[in-house]
Amino acid sequence: MGYPGGCAVMLKLPEGTCDVLHKAATAWSAGHDDWKVVHPRDYHLTLQFIGRDLNPEKIASSICGVAMFAFSDDRAPQHLRLTGAFGAQITKKGRYLVARAMMDPLAIARGQLRQFLRNMEVVPKDSFEFRPHVTLAEAPPSARVPGALPDPLSPFSVEYQELVVKYGPYRMTMQLAKKG
Repeated sequence: MGYPGGCAVMLKLPEGTCDVLHKAATAWSAGHDDWKVVHPRDYHLTLQFIGRDLNPEKIASSICGVAMFAFSDDRAPQHLRLTGAFGAQITKKGRYLVARAMMDPLAIARGQLRQFLRNMEVVPKDSFEFRPHVTLAEAPPSARVPGALPDPLSPFSVEYQELVVKYGPYRMTMQLAKKG
């Protein structure tokens, strides 16, 4: 009896970064009627999918694990490096225009988060390979993926300061602890 989308831990992107990515996605999608641009307030990078159909105890444990991760001594606002490249991802559920992110230092943060979750007896799902990205536009499975993607941007780094735990329509945002 879970919610569509299940439970996930996401990195919230700064507003300025969302504006840059939204501009590229909007310009690209103008000639592609099947494609819907994601609203910039919904731009995020999923750090870890936790699961679907979770009972209230698992949801509470997940939130506690994420909070401990967010407020741990060595946690502080982190940098996310976007490659500047765009890509198309195809799944059974649909087609997606994505902005690609570099694995480092996300792999370290993701490993630490997973350990905090395991400490709370929450086993994260690993249905998909971790390919860090931000979804910018989406289309139904029947849509054609255009051959030309948006022109690449120069690679850039952004500081993320918030983690979001999302379960269905519910969201909980946590500020990362500041050092000092």
